[in-house]
Amino acid sequence: MNEENLVKHYENLFRFQETDYRSKNVRKVVKKFLQGGGVLDVGCGTGHLVRELTNEGRNVVGVEPTKDLFEYSKKVCEKDKRIKLYNLSGMDLKKLKRKFDNVICVDVIEHVEDDTGIIKSIYDVANKNSLIIVLVPAIKFLYGERDKLIGHYRRYSKKELIKIIEGNGFEVVRIRYWNALGFFPYFIFEKILHMKIPEKHRYKEKKGLNLLLNKLLDFWFRIVENNVSFGFGLSLIVIGRKINN
Repeated sequence: MNEENLVKHYENLFRFQETDYRSKNVRKVVKKFLQGGGVLDVGCGTGHLVRELTNEGRNVVGVEPTKDLFEYSKKVCEKDKRIKLYNLSGMDLKKLKRKFDNVICVDVIEHVEDDTGIIKSIYDVANKNSLIIVLVPAIKFLYGERDKLIGHYRRYSKKELIKIIEGNGFEVVRIRYWNALGFFPYFIFEKILHMKIPEKHRYKEKKGLNLLLNKLLDFWFRIVENNVSFGFGLSLIVIGRKINN
């Protein structure tokens, strides 16, 4: 994995998580599926979801394997003593010595060569009837330079993601695409123009046209994408429930 580029990517997210339309709405759509009880955020990145869930009254633990990203998480969460963060690999979740009713894994398993190993590790810390919520990059033929730059081993088909979840102790409760709007510019820039996708409206100071575009996109995701699946999109969200043998 190109860790340096990944950290640069998350540095932007660290600075603009509160206003970045994608980050805000990923958190919103993930929270829709949570059930009662404790939450484990595997690969918690900048820690914003951990902090948000804690502020909403949930008992949350975050783990982040990348040292620099773990430091970002600590900065975001440092004022809240309720939050427990661990610099820990997703393969080593047993070291937490506790179990959870919800496990979130957002934009994580595509960064790991052994993606099934992560799901097996999650199974080990999942309570009876626990939910697992996984978000990954979708549509395999879109895999390209941007994926490689930020350390993605792969993008996923719906069939492939279901196989990984159901093959490791969970039944799929729901699976849906997300971010249909982003498919078109991604395809054009990545596969036709072979150019870097412009993201100033996400990561630059929000003023002028950048501010307007960010607000419009936030509205679109909040009202449409978070509630309607178009049958395609840049991401897949799968919700699984632990099978108790």
